[in-house]
Amino acid sequence: MQDAVRGYSLSTEKYSSIPPDPIQYYQQHFKFRWSLFCFSEVIAQRREFTSSIVQTPTCKLRWQLIYDHDSNLNSNDSVTLFLTVVSLTSISNMTLRAQLCIPDCPETYFTTCTYSSNSPNAEFKNVSRSAVLSVSDDKPVDIFIQIDIPGDIDWYPLERDSPHEESSGRLTQHFYQLFKESKLSDVSVIAGVKIFRAHKIVLAARSSVFSAMFEDEETEEDMENEVIIKNMEPEVVQAMLEFFYSDKVENLKVELAYELLEAANKYDVEDLANVCVKFLDENINTENAAKIFFYGDLYHSEKLKQRAFDFIAKHLSEVVESQGYKEMEEEDPRLAVKLLRTIVVLLKSK
Repeated sequence: MQDAVRGYSLSTEKYSSIPPDPIQYYQQHFKFRWSLFCFSEVIAQRREFTSSIVQTPTCKLRWQLIYDHDSNLNSNDSVTLFLTVVSLTSISNMTLRAQLCIPDCPETYFTTCTYSSNSPNAEFKNVSRSAVLSVSDDKPVDIFIQIDIPGDIDWYPLERDSPHEESSGRLTQHFYQLFKESKLSDVSVIAGVKIFRAHKIVLAARSSVFSAMFEDEETEEDMENEVIIKNMEPEVVQAMLEFFYSDKVENLKVELAYELLEAANKYDVEDLANVCVKFLDENINTENAAKIFFYGDLYHSEKLKQRAFDFIAKHLSEVVESQGYKEMEEEDPRLAVKLLRTIVVLLKSK
């Protein structure tokens, strides 16, 4: 969530390890505030976390905070956070500096790095774990970051696809044609009254659930060459199978994204889940924000849950009147209460 930093002064005199800036190399300064929902729980349980995305308007760069479990395996007293560029542009050797602070934590953390297309991360090391864990689960952790960027950074659009990428695109088209024309298929996928002809090797390659199903020669599905999918609409199964072959979902809509997220969770298809999360992130509004929050919680997508939380906190009065919020109250009243309580605490802290 982008916001001006209120009530906290991000110190510039503590840049002890950074050379002075007499020629005003860093001419662009941006301040962001992330209110991270259940972040202390993520740290305590050593799960991965990605924040919502904010954008620096003048230089067209988008930023995200990441907590990576694997990078924190050997540290009990501190955590490492990554400030990542998430952008549609390619970056050429952009040097920047940044500082991070957490309320009630005496330390301020600094970093300098050179970003490039091959190295889009900056590290905030040795962030106090106790400062994060001291925040209760129903209260968000506020993290403030100031980013100082050169006055004239070197950014430019990504280059056109290479011949190798074009060849890869044709390969995908040929694979998709195998599915559409049922060529050399060896398994039937049945959803309701609809039957889809597919290929075991493709299903096994895209889904660990299908892989286990076909690797065990004793399963009914492998012996009968038939997979019956229950409690899932044929349109959803078709979209999932098309994704297996084409790596994309045509004409994706919000309601279909919910159901595909469920399918991706059931059959362990991480790439499909990522497509749905990205789509819902980009199409959130006051009518569907509560439902997106509900699905983010249900399928353990911290990124989707955080994005919805930030949006709801900003548009609370409209969201609580929406049909989506009423449905969430009926489906999971505990979650609805926890959401409102956390937002109230956040608003009071501002």
